Amino acid sequence: EDFIRLKTGANEKLTDEQFAKLIVNLKKYVAIDTVQNEYLFHAKIYRWLLEDSDRGVDEFNDAVYDKLFLTPGTDKWLGLYSPDIYSAIENNGVVK
Repeated sequence: EDFIRLKTGANEKLTDEQFAKLIVNLKKYVAIDTVQNEYLFHAKIYRWLLEDSDRGVDEFNDAVYDKLFLTPGTDKWLGLYSPDIYSAIENNGVVK
């Protein structure tokens, strides 16, 4: 928790109560992510491995990022930017 406080403290002066809530939320989202990985992603990856065992590592890796994580290599923003989403940041944070 010290590391997290260090990394958040420079940008925001969080009270102890706010920081405690941040930690609770972080733990909750890590737990949700873990369950999603175990029960959704792993099952799909294992099925792909069984169904197409001849696929090379690079091709398989591309499929995982393209179809599972929805962050294809052709997307330079890795799914973090979409022109149809309002971000409230000037130019959607894109610097040219």
